[in-house]
Amino acid sequence: MSESVVDKVVQQGPAFNPSANYEIERAVFDVDNTIVGNESSQEPHYTILTQAKRAALAMQLGIQSARGANKTLDSIIGPLVRTAGVDVARWHGLANGAQIFDAKEGEMRVESTVPTDVAMDFARYFTAHNISFWINDAKKLECADFFPVAPKAKGETLGTFARQKNIWLPASSDNLTIIEDYVPHRPLVVVADDVPGDKYADLIDFAAGFRNDNVRPLLYAHNQEQDTYKVFFLHKEANKRSALETISILSHVTLEHTATFGDGRNDDDMLRASIEAGGLGFAMGNAHPSLKEIATHILPTQEQHGAAIGLRYVLDHYASK
Repeated sequence: MSESVVDKVVQQGPAFNPSANYEIERAVFDVDNTIVGNESSQEPHYTILTQAKRAALAMQLGIQSARGANKTLDSIIGPLVRTAGVDVARWHGLANGAQIFDAKEGEMRVESTVPTDVAMDFARYFTAHNISFWINDAKKLECADFFPVAPKAKGETLGTFARQKNIWLPASSDNLTIIEDYVPHRPLVVVADDVPGDKYADLIDFAAGFRNDNVRPLLYAHNQEQDTYKVFFLHKEANKRSALETISILSHVTLEHTATFGDGRNDDDMLRASIEAGGLGFAMGNAHPSLKEIATHILPTQEQHGAAIGLRYVLDHYASK
């Protein structure tokens, strides 16, 4: 991967300032559809790990992911730490910023969670309105997705829950036992799936009643062909911008010296935070169009190893050391 090839495939975006003196000391990556494919448990490709090893001489590295700790510790954070070193790959924002994980100490430093009673109120609303949903819940470093199984008897609002969606399969280590009368422990995210378009506005109105509980909705995706929505409900501080700002303080690297990489709408505020401060924001080639509109640079797609190319580009042009 020569420098000339890298320069050829990285495009300058609308927010790039050719007169700015960019100096980058930290690179922060989204996970799904950025450094690995969506819903993938595979480790990052060796191309990004090779650049991470090289980057360790010049900057810190980290991830910001919609995944919780249990979905990132072994497959994403672990390889980064082993490749670049624990001090370099120390701080990570998980579950869309609901968690700040310190890889050096092996513990959560911050958790911004949905109040349990609010999570249950959402669950009752979804059940009553026949909206598919699930809850991502945390207990220390353990996180699990809980899916509703079936309605209970008439007059009761919630059914049992399972820790895996396809619970009609025989119970096994891959398809865990149904959780009877599940009550959330520390809900990181409450997710409404495939919300019909005619129910979306009412759902948002319902969510507005929880502003005083510091809960906010995040539109994750709108399937225009089927007119359905996927909506995340999180603590107001559980977003990638807040996580990035917190990690900047913890890591002693300002946003001005940060480069962020992402593909989705939930990466928008993260890229804006670094760009507005004078840093860089890289949108993947497979990114949502709105992200490309605010980026300083546009990379090849995840399948084309755009994240590795972007990190190499930063090292070649903007590393401060």
